[in-house]
Amino acid sequence: MPWQADVLTVLAVELREVGRDRGSNRCAADSESVPYVVGAARALTLSLISGGRFILKLGMTHRMVSEGMWGIPWDKPVRRLSEYLDGLLPLLNGKAANATGETVTTRGKYVSPTRLRRRYTSQRWARRCCG
Repeated sequence: MPWQADVLTVLAVELREVGRDRGSNRCAADSESVPYVVGAARALTLSLISGGRFILKLGMTHRMVSEGMWGIPWDKPVRRLSEYLDGLLPLLNGKAANATGETVTTRGKYVSPTRLRRRYTSQRWARRCCG
């Protein structure tokens, strides 16, 4: 939220400083407001800082935030999230994104500063809900 510290910056420091046996959960409500390449870069940078411990989890924001703060229509939130994943997942896996959807279009590529340790995928149940 605009009145809070950037949660992903705080998480980066925490993941670097906290031992491997400890972790935390944070929720960043910017998946709809941040360009895809920037979102992929942030997630991959957190993964690098944490030694691979960072797990990216995405969900939909609230109507008030989506429409009221960002000006993004709320008429098809599940479709928007599904199309967001269509654009984000290739970027997280070091591939170019070229996804044209009804609500979201993503084109571009992000080159990670390091090789990825894991392949990012969408959970089967989440894809089924978003399909």
